[in-house]
Amino acid sequence: MIDAMSLKAHLFFNIKEDKITGFHEIEGLQSPEPAKNALVIMVRGIFVNWKQPISYALISECRNYEEINKWIDKVLQKLFEIGLNVRIFVSDQGSDLWKAAKQRSVSIERPYFFMNNRKIYYIFDAPHLIKNVRNNLMQYDFHFGDSIAKYDHIVKFYNQDIRKSLRLVPKLNNSHIKPTNFEKMKVCYATQLLSKSVANGIRTYIDNNEIEESGIDTANFLMMMNNLFDSLNTYNVRNKYEYKRAYEGNESQKVFFKQMLSFFKDLKLKNPKNGNYVTSRVRFIDGFQITITSIMLLFDDLRVEGFNFLMTRRCNQDALENLFGQIRTKNGTALNPTCRQFASAFKNLFFCSIIKPPKGGNCADDFGTLLVQTTNEKVTTDSDALPISTNEILNTDYEEFSSIQITSSDYNQLDMPEKILFFIFVGIFLSVVWRNMIVTL
Repeated sequence: MIDAMSLKAHLFFNIKEDKITGFHEIEGLQSPEPAKNALVIMVRGIFVNWKQPISYALISECRNYEEINKWIDKVLQKLFEIGLNVRIFVSDQGSDLWKAAKQRSVSIERPYFFMNNRKIYYIFDAPHLIKNVRNNLMQYDFHFGDSIAKYDHIVKFYNQDIRKSLRLVPKLNNSHIKPTNFEKMKVCYATQLLSKSVANGIRTYIDNNEIEESGIDTANFLMMMNNLFDSLNTYNVRNKYEYKRAYEGNESQKVFFKQMLSFFKDLKLKNPKNGNYVTSRVRFIDGFQITITSIMLLFDDLRVEGFNFLMTRRCNQDALENLFGQIRTKNGTALNPTCRQFASAFKNLFFCSIIKPPKGGNCADDFGTLLVQTTNEKVTTDSDALPISTNEILNTDYEEFSSIQITSSDYNQLDMPEKILFFIFVGIFLSVVWRNMIVTL
């Protein structure tokens, strides 16, 4: 699986490596553009409970899909060489990754690509897809069959519900109805809005003549989205709710997925302000169809190999989102760490066990155990490492320090660790004292 994390553009001169960190960089090759995102690749087991981040790239702009695909191919090749059986590739629908999927000729009819003559199914992350549905519903009307789902019906329901002393959906608040850009990142706000509870609430208010009857279309749409997300996010075999059971390829599950494929095929999005259709501009419609088709075809292959069920939560990016949460936590919950902060945290987390995601993260616990665990080992990060020895400092002339020049677009905010500054100061001081002692003697 692969996902992107936003970074703060920042250049830092790494004295130890004699290298400026923060430029666009893939496989060690840099371009003179500040990186704004980190792309991370992680592998995890479909049936066995393990996960491991293995590689990352620093990206400047969302136009590098050809370069990204070459990097992904090399990583996949290495995974095959060490004996891993790669069956699915998971991503969101970010510009780079969406174009990268298209370059591989991934489509609804052919939701896979080949590597080493092996079929790899492409799956788009269900939490990202459901957030895209919510974001588009806030702007456009959804036309399906003779029905129209409108965001206005949800707003009317919320405005009615908050006036009640006994609310039908007490979880619903302003963060669900008018989310900020940060709140839009949280999956829970999307799933709680496009939920069975809100659908039933709208139906109740329609029965009480508090919402117009056309709201039933919106309620039906919300129920479909609720059931679809549950089906794409299953994590156990037995559950009292039908749609939350692991995919076993039974008749009712196949019928539901085929109904959803038909629904998305006919779905049209219309701008209520100007009456223009915008269906061709949204990506989640194709994304859901590719994902559903991939899961059905993948399980057909797995069943032949002797597997009886597939927990679809293992086909999303929760493990990566939890890794990003850990990286942010290691940098003071910085939403956008610098490239140096990201690289340092990734290096640490690559070797150390990720126990649980931080509270308030963007997604649920993925229940995965890190494959490589060295919790008893001391991991040295950039901020811990002394780039030059004390002896080297003592034997260095002060003029050499004063002549060092670092040309950087972010020079005024160069993030020099305090520990390094301390050793440099002490080294210069001891050097001066040592010379004075020699002169005195």
